[in-house]
Amino acid sequence: MRTMGNTEASRVRADGRRQLLVYLPPELIKDVKKLAVDDDTTASAIVEEAVRQWVEKRTSVKRDEHAAD
Repeated sequence: MRTMGNTEASRVRADGRRQLLVYLPPELIKDVKKLAVDDDTTASAIVEEAVRQWVEKRTSVKRDEHAAD
């Protein structure tokens, strides 16, 4: 198991979440930040919800493909 260096360890929050660096178009970042303010939430919460939905969709499609075999 890989041990975390000081830099990586500092990115772990008290709730166990870790940082993931992604690159997005500037306009998308601007839109997400604006919507976060409008919805009284965080950009992280919006991205987490979107990624969870994407993962669920992908895994359910994979399950369906395997069930059809």
